Amino acid sequence: MKKLLLCIPLLLLFSCASVPKAPFDLLIGYDYSIVDNEFNTIKGDFYNVKYSLEMQLNLGAGFSTRLSKFSQGIYVDIRTLPVHNFNATDYNLTAVSKNFGALPIVENSNKFPTVTFFIPTNFQTAEEAKAAVKGDKITLTVNDKVYRFVAPMTDSIPE
Repeated sequence: MKKLLLCIPLLLLFSCASVPKAPFDLLIGYDYSIVDNEFNTIKGDFYNVKYSLEMQLNLGAGFSTRLSKFSQGIYVDIRTLPVHNFNATDYNLTAVSKNFGALPIVENSNKFPTVTFFIPTNFQTAEEAKAAVKGDKITLTVNDKVYRFVAPMTDSIPE
């Protein structure tokens, strides 16, 4: 089973590479929905949350046309400190969008360490993208912990 999980991201990476660059520039960062006092602080583009007594996670989610490796799409990033050796094969990880479905893992790197979930989209206009993410909610599960993100009101997203 682990072999299959490791092959899927490579296949998805190649299919994502063929998605054309978006004809518009848009970044919609989803808001973190705080539950159970696990939120610590905001660190740059990430929400820092408690995972366990020993480990904190930096989480980010949204829609972007600025992810150079993956073109435009819906993403979830998990990062932590290198001392934690956070790896997708050691945890039960899922990310599911209400509007777009399950997001597969496309990156599992020890550099930060980073795990990236991504589903490509092919919107032709910023208005089309905003309409598609309206009301979206992403649920991220890391073993038994659940973290939720909600799309901001599309009226508040700058042009």
